[in-house]
Amino acid sequence: MNVAALDEDIRYHCEHFGEALVRAGFRASGPRSWLGPVEHSGGRSDVVITLTTRFPYAPPRVTPVDQDSLAWSWHRERNGDLCLVAEDDKKQLWWVDAEAFLTHVGRWFEEADAGWVGDRPDMDLDRYFEQSETDGHVYLYPELDAFLGKPVRFQLDRHNPRVARLVGTGSMPPKRRKDRYIYGAVADLGEVASPPRDWSQIQTLLDDGDQLTRWINAGKISVVLLRYSRDDHYAAIALEAWPTRSGGIVVRRLTSASTSRETRRLRAGAAHEKLQTQSVAIIGLGALGSFLADSLARAGVIRFTLIDADLVLPGNLVRHTATEKEVGLFKVDAVKRRLAELFDVPADGIDARVEFADDIATIRVLLEEHDLVINASAEWTVSKMLRDNAEALGVHALTVVLQNEGKTFRVDVLPPRDNVSPLPLSDRGEPVPAVYEAGCGSPVSLTPPPSVAEAAAAAARHAVATMTGAPLSAAGETRELDLLEGGGRA
Repeated sequence: MNVAALDEDIRYHCEHFGEALVRAGFRASGPRSWLGPVEHSGGRSDVVITLTTRFPYAPPRVTPVDQDSLAWSWHRERNGDLCLVAEDDKKQLWWVDAEAFLTHVGRWFEEADAGWVGDRPDMDLDRYFEQSETDGHVYLYPELDAFLGKPVRFQLDRHNPRVARLVGTGSMPPKRRKDRYIYGAVADLGEVASPPRDWSQIQTLLDDGDQLTRWINAGKISVVLLRYSRDDHYAAIALEAWPTRSGGIVVRRLTSASTSRETRRLRAGAAHEKLQTQSVAIIGLGALGSFLADSLARAGVIRFTLIDADLVLPGNLVRHTATEKEVGLFKVDAVKRRLAELFDVPADGIDARVEFADDIATIRVLLEEHDLVINASAEWTVSKMLRDNAEALGVHALTVVLQNEGKTFRVDVLPPRDNVSPLPLSDRGEPVPAVYEAGCGSPVSLTPPPSVAEAAAAAARHAVATMTGAPLSAAGETRELDLLEGGGRA
């Protein structure tokens, strides 16, 4: 399809949609809009349906002619339009069929007449307020219980002045001197049945609304952090607030987010709670091991034993999770710092050992003291010791390795479950250019960074499945990353 054909296809969708509306009793009210009735159990409502410049890739706008005849709800936009299509329902462009779209609009009115029974609690109060054009800070806040009803201070982050963190309670001094604080207050809107859209509506929902109004008018606060709930789900919105000469208060939405552990856990996956109870030992914290630890921490693991004796050097940064500030640290300490800083893993739950796990006694103790041991060191003898000792103890370990200069990865279950055979050998024995670096006793691997991330992700999937009692495979997994689905080379 070329551009002319695409434009013709879009024109067809627009014309076809408009013709279908006319057949349904609508009449043109503009170049790309139509006025007509929608019949529902509560009566008849006239609406204007408009095709935006994003149609057919976005649904039409539907605007009630009599805005006040419909109750405001979470199913209307800030400008009064009907909110018809959820973000997770924008597939297949189903709305290009005008008949199907009108049926959907009719269902909206029926749901509204019934009071939105069984409505899901979308926590999107933010969309009912315009974004601030002058304050570009990101306001971060912890759990808010201790701050409700109190004036608070936000402090600009020393290393990232775009971030303003809620650091405690406190009011603006009587004679304000220049400082690093932004002053605000925290209040609770409670259960919000219908979204407020301005300060006067907010004030009626607050027990301390009059007090906040006085503080805003006096210039004591410029930010209001409002907690609200819907069906026992909690969220918060930050608003910039200032008084007008006419006696009103203007509010604008600020970008804000919670730093609580619960917020961080929302995207960790269904296995998060189980993984919080598991302990993992990773042998080898090079590129592969660092990404593996990273993935497991994101998924919920908080108890690690990290084993490696090497330092982070500048050349490692291309494939390792460490950054420039970790150069010179032992790799285990670099990874420990990252897990503690980024993923809120308690530092006392990470045992960083600067050593080699190359003796039988060490391997056996690791297997006895951890829920899972993973070898990411690429040392065959370590894998062999793990396999033999795991079998003797009646447990299973994992090993993950990249081969063929990153063209192949494999994850092996040690020993394989259910007496199945191990995975076949996957080393191709292809000649590779010998590349050396000062201080290295063997050639530097030419494995590209994407192969490291892909292998670590596969190992993490197997690890999570193993620790949650649903292993993905009896023997493991191997993949040729340079092979296409049909078997040809990429």
